[in-house]
Amino acid sequence: MLVAEMMQVISTSIRLILVASVNMGVATFVTNVMLVRRRSLLGISLYWAVKILTQNIALGYVLPYYYGQTEWIGKTMVIMSSIFAVLTFVMYCYTFTGGLLKIAIAAMFGNIVTAFLGYFSMALVNLAEGREDIWGVFYEFELMDLAIPAVDIALLLLLYHYTASFLYKFRDYELQHRTFLWGAFVSFVIFGTMTTVSNTYDTAGPTILLVICITIFVIGWMVLKYYRSLRNKQIFLTAQKKMAEAYYEVIRGQISEIEAKQQEIDSQMREISKMQNSVSDAERIACYISVLRQNYEDIKAGVYCNNWTMDAVLYTQGQILKKQGIAFDCKLQECDLGKIEEEDFLRILLILLEIGADANQRVKRQKDKVVQLRAAAVRNQLMVEFISGCCNRLRVSKKMFKGYLKKYQGTMTVRQNENFVNCALVLQRGETR
Repeated sequence: MLVAEMMQVISTSIRLILVASVNMGVATFVTNVMLVRRRSLLGISLYWAVKILTQNIALGYVLPYYYGQTEWIGKTMVIMSSIFAVLTFVMYCYTFTGGLLKIAIAAMFGNIVTAFLGYFSMALVNLAEGREDIWGVFYEFELMDLAIPAVDIALLLLLYHYTASFLYKFRDYELQHRTFLWGAFVSFVIFGTMTTVSNTYDTAGPTILLVICITIFVIGWMVLKYYRSLRNKQIFLTAQKKMAEAYYEVIRGQISEIEAKQQEIDSQMREISKMQNSVSDAERIACYISVLRQNYEDIKAGVYCNNWTMDAVLYTQGQILKKQGIAFDCKLQECDLGKIEEEDFLRILLILLEIGADANQRVKRQKDKVVQLRAAAVRNQLMVEFISGCCNRLRVSKKMFKGYLKKYQGTMTVRQNENFVNCALVLQRGETR
């Protein structure tokens, strides 16, 4: 009798593990399509294994089978369900990139797809097996149950075929109506929690209170984080606006200067067209070419980068460096950012240039006062090299770029001697298609 019961428990547990594993796999697959992965799926896979064995098998079936639906099992189930709900979201944030709201929406959509496909596949197989409850999960394992993942995966591939292009666009989509979406997600979480505690009435009140507290904490933390992000962005955009205005004035001045010289250039061209091949004519032509070269060298804006936003920053900061007697050399002409946000890249450049300006203040020899900046895209990587004059007391810390290195899975190396510091940053700019 004991052996028969144990075999029944093992058989049912195998069926539960099969169904739950397929569901978790579908949810992860959908989320992986909608979001950019920052880490391997190994971590979240191990987490799913722990969740299935603890919540679905131990608390959801084995303990109730042997001890019945006791109060302590119900309370433990509710508490663990709440903990796993929070941990699941944390694991999604750990595995995928994007804002918390985007990750939340992708996870919610993945769960909806999982529920639809999972219940449909299980109901279809239960109906084929002739079981009484086609929606039932707690049945002993039969060979035909292997059709559940087959049907589930077939439906998933069919759905992927027709919706893949739409789901991939979600990666770069800027979410609108954020308040409404947060409300929908929170409602989804509360509804799911209420479903879990529906069979445990005594614990429903404390659980709802716990969920509400967690929800308020998460929303409050998100609002604070969004406020800080918005404030930092406002400061950055204000500084960028000033740079753009200065850049615009420089361009206007250069246009006016070129227009003023246009008549002189036209007059010289007419004279050159009348010249004969004599020594004096050659001298006048050489003089004319010298003037053209000087005019070309006077056009300084627009030579650092073909992106006017970046060029405005580089030109403005470059002028500040030159006024301080620091030689500035920059090459970013073919700098393809890929999926690296332009604002993040500009912040990195500003940090580097500020380091250069500060480091060169302590340099004694004029010839060592230099700032060099290079950037180039190599396959799916963006490589940035920075060289600056410095002294031994200067220390360049990776903490200044920690957020960007983490966001774009980058690396940074620093080499320094008594006269110069060399920083090399490598950022992942996304796969090229």
